[in-house]
Amino acid sequence: MVYASSSSVYGGNKKVPFSTDDRVDNPVSLYAATKKSNELMAHCYSKLYNIPSTGLRFFTVYGPAGRPDMAYFGFTNKLLKGQIIQIYNYGNCRRDFTYVDDIVEGITRVMAMAPAKQTGEDGLPIPPYKVYNIGGGQPENLLDFVNILQEELLRAGVLPQDYDFEAHKQLVPMQPGDVPTTYADATALERDFGFTPKITLREGLRHFAQWYKEYYG
Repeated sequence: MVYASSSSVYGGNKKVPFSTDDRVDNPVSLYAATKKSNELMAHCYSKLYNIPSTGLRFFTVYGPAGRPDMAYFGFTNKLLKGQIIQIYNYGNCRRDFTYVDDIVEGITRVMAMAPAKQTGEDGLPIPPYKVYNIGGGQPENLLDFVNILQEELLRAGVLPQDYDFEAHKQLVPMQPGDVPTTYADATALERDFGFTPKITLREGLRHFAQWYKEYYG
């Protein structure tokens, strides 16, 4: 069984990059708490029924056909409507953006090799359970992200060349449940599956902008 967890389980951890060896007992959002609960239940099923399971902690996934409530998608929709976009923590947040194709590549590799079943000294199964981070390990400043998104929306023709971005941006404080930084340590994924996400933010946002233009006309 391969299931989706999230980088949100790391909560307000100050040690970076985030490692799967770090404690994740202090979620700062209900979403993070549900993901941590998901990992715990998967571990329990692995122990009780010897079911191999692998949890994947995704780091800020983006790309074509994504969730409209995600920042890059929501920003694009609002800019197109002439609305104001709010940039939290005055633009000082950093996110380890991971393009959807890299996520899919990671999933397919993990699906091909389940954790091995083993028996402990007590004669009972050792839970065949693993957790991996999937992230590029290159956190980007939110303002840099917005600037790249703007450039690619212009390039793709989603927005007119004379668009006044400064008039449509507002820097605001951090929102409850958010964290200042996400940063993946994906060395375990590289070690076990020979894979590390590699699509750059500009390349990924370019694909998104082109898709947006084609899909929404």
